Amino acid sequence: MAQAAKVRDSLRMLPVVRREAAAYASAARRYRASADTAQAAYFWQTRSLNGVQHALWEQKAETTRQEVMVKQWKGKARRRGFWNWVTVVSVAALVGVFISH
Repeated sequence: MAQAAKVRDSLRMLPVVRREAAAYASAARRYRASADTAQAAYFWQTRSLNGVQHALWEQKAETTRQEVMVKQWKGKARRRGFWNWVTVVSVAALVGVFISH
């Protein structure tokens, strides 16, 4: 008799246990979906960060190349200016020599 009462109680509680199990399974699926979403967001954020770092590296390299080019052009312009000055002075001296004779 006691065994029959236990079986009846178990059968009466079975739908409640099934609902709780379904609720736990549903919560587990939602948590898993949230974890997958968070992991995907982390992946894309990391990939984006790597892209930004690469772009910054390229920009730094380009800036360095431009700085080198500007220094070269400044050096060439300085030499060109010096030789222009020498040419002007030489021409002026030659004109002065020809005029005086």
